[in-house]
Amino acid sequence: MLEELIYKHLSGRQEITDKLAQYRKTAAVFNQTAPPDVDEGWDKGQYPRVVYNLNANSDVERKVAGTLQVDVYVQNGEGNPENFAAIIKASLDGYFFSDENKTYSMQWESTQYLTMANEPITAASVLFSFLEYPSQLTGNERDPIGIINAFTKELYPNARVIGNDDISGAWVPSNTSPAVFWRYGERVLDEKLSRWGADFYKLTVYGHVIAPGTEIMNTMARGIIYELYCCKILQFPDRSWMRVDWDNRFRINADIRRDGQIEIKVTYCERQSEKPAEMMNYINTSHKGAMKNGE
Repeated sequence: MLEELIYKHLSGRQEITDKLAQYRKTAAVFNQTAPPDVDEGWDKGQYPRVVYNLNANSDVERKVAGTLQVDVYVQNGEGNPENFAAIIKASLDGYFFSDENKTYSMQWESTQYLTMANEPITAASVLFSFLEYPSQLTGNERDPIGIINAFTKELYPNARVIGNDDISGAWVPSNTSPAVFWRYGERVLDEKLSRWGADFYKLTVYGHVIAPGTEIMNTMARGIIYELYCCKILQFPDRSWMRVDWDNRFRINADIRRDGQIEIKVTYCERQSEKPAEMMNYINTSHKGAMKNGE
């Protein structure tokens, strides 16, 4: 769960925990609510402390999207709320959190400061937006995203290809190790190419290249598009092919996290399910000039 990943990340950063109060001999980092100030678990003081809250919503394309609010409570005279807010921002902005088949990214949105009424407490409220990068793999022998992931990893071995690499915990893309994510767009049956036994599909696939440097991202995205044009086809494990060179685009103004800079159009084939065996009874067969049905 994302809540546990965030807790593990925040409570494991010494630049945060060294400045916090202790609750039951653990740094005061809490999900949603903190214990009352009169709770016996507090060691000496109750501040500074961190309380975070996830607000997740369903998203048509990404399954889950929402906001993360991290509030730092500081007793007046015992710390600088601006410094705490800067540390929280640096600890989460641009980070990815991965667990099993789910990955999420965080992006800083705003920071606000509030003074608690009738209490000598100042709160720094740091708001982030997050998106899920759900697994796109189908597990089928002919898996378009699967072979595009493998192609990308071979082309850029240092890239972290979400859905292909074994990634866990908190991590942040770098210019030497960017994050890459491929996801499905529209899929349309090509009736002109399809025949009995095989369905041909035209599929749109979107690619996200994420790194701190804009030039690095753009160069890598254009490089992937160029290499796809050069190789023309990618092969599935069963040696059937997927055409990848007929309409690939670089989208320079796209939101890199939500939309992705790369748009490619591919064509590939899927086997139709076999016809029922009883239909063979109605196929005409001839023996020595005689024609019979179902015999």
